[in-house]
This record gives sequence, structure tokens and C-alpha cells, in this order.
Amino acid sequence: MGVYAPIEVGVEAYVIRGGKLLLGHRKNVFGDGTWGLPGGRIELMERARAAVIREVKEELGITLPEEAASLIAVTDDPDPAHGTHHLHISFRVDIGDQEPTLAEPDACSEWRWFELGKLPKALFPPHARVLHTIDSGRPYL
Repeated sequence: MGVYAPIEVGVEAYVIRGGKLLLGHRKNVFGDGTWGLPGGRIELMERARAAVIREVKEELGITLPEEAASLIAVTDDPDPAHGTHHLHISFRVDIGDQEPTLAEPDACSEWRWFELGKLPKALFPPHARVLHTIDSGRPYL
């Protein structure tokens, strides 16, 4: 019989503009000092697409309709070494010409656009796995 334990489910926003990806420099949170995608955990009874739209509002200060987010990948991310298991549901999010603001300065020191082929080496490890899934062209890894 299997062991049932909580699995953390999160959402990420993959925001591209002009061939550049939006990443935030994390601070005062797990992964401090690394660059990560906008996103966070799904709340109880919240739909995944609604969660990513909420996270974009909370982190970037951008209000969008749910139609601005389209599912692009699911990353299954067990970490036996730490006894954790995360499931990442990633959405391509179109923010149009709106500019991200630093809406949560306690958790992120800046938002920056990076060329897709020149992402920073200090990527938040779970998001590096998410980006690998997206780059693979397969919807699930």
C-alpha cells in the first residue's frame, strides 16, 4: 500500500515578450538569491488558471482576464532527498504591453527580462525543471 502525503501544487507564469522571459530575483523566501518565474501555490478550492492570474496580480501588479493564461506544461517534481513532492502547472501568460511592477518587494528584489538563450545561471532549481519541461516541447515531464 502506498504512502499518502501532501503534494504541494503550484502555478507558474511563463511571460515572454520580444523573445525575452520575465524572471524575478527571489529574496527572503526559499531560493533566496535565485531567479524564478512569477507564481505560487494554489489555494484550497482555487482553479489553477485562476491561481496564476491571481499570482500575476499579486507579484507583478497586473490585472488580467483568465483567458490571458494558457496551459503549456505540467512538471512532476518529487524530491526524495528532502521528502517533498511538488506538482507545477505552468501557463503562458500574455500581459500585453503592461509593465511589471515590484508588487511584493519583500519576496522579490526586481523583475528583469532575459533573452531565452541567455538565462541566468542562478535559476530557482524547481523553475529550472519547469523550464526544462517547457523547452522539451512535451506537456508533461
